Amino acid sequence: MASLDNPFKQLGRPEVFSKGHRNPQGIDVAVEFDTVLAAEHGPQGGDEINVIKSEYSLPNYGWPIASYGHHYGYPENKMEKEYARAPLKKSHSKYGFIEPLKYFPDESPALSQIIKENKFENYNDDKIVLYQATLGDLNYGSKTIFKFVLDSNLKIIENENYLIDERVRDMIFLDEINKIIIYLETSGSIALLENN
Repeated sequence: MASLDNPFKQLGRPEVFSKGHRNPQGIDVAVEFDTVLAAEHGPQGGDEINVIKSEYSLPNYGWPIASYGHHYGYPENKMEKEYARAPLKKSHSKYGFIEPLKYFPDESPALSQIIKENKFENYNDDKIVLYQATLGDLNYGSKTIFKFVLDSNLKIIENENYLIDERVRDMIFLDEINKIIIYLETSGSIALLENN
């Protein structure tokens, strides 16, 4: 993969640097770690957060072969034909794919925007602090913002969640006022997340 500072092999031709993703809804970059962070919708369950490192050579994150989710309709509909044709392996690494940083196996909180922001809560630059919004209505983690703190080895060492009680479509961090601006889809409102 090219450096994240120069993602083009030649002008006008973007480089494909990873595959096996399913419906990314939010992407951010941790330049100091030369890493792309992607939040993806799984099928029925199996939403994922993936860490894509520039040192990987065309990494594959598994879709449509591996997913911690299920085909829609499972388990009420036994899905024998679907699973015979496309079984959705649960382990990624066992089949040569990269495991997600975080996944939601049984429920789909409908991951949306993801942002990396250490300044908001005054974390040192030797960590990556992610805020992950969700769109879901009824599942675990729906209408929530998750916070994940990663160490320098890109492993989760801390996590919290903040119930927003509305579908969160988008969010950005404004450095000038040290607030996260959130677009709430359910009410069509804009909200501020503050660090008190």
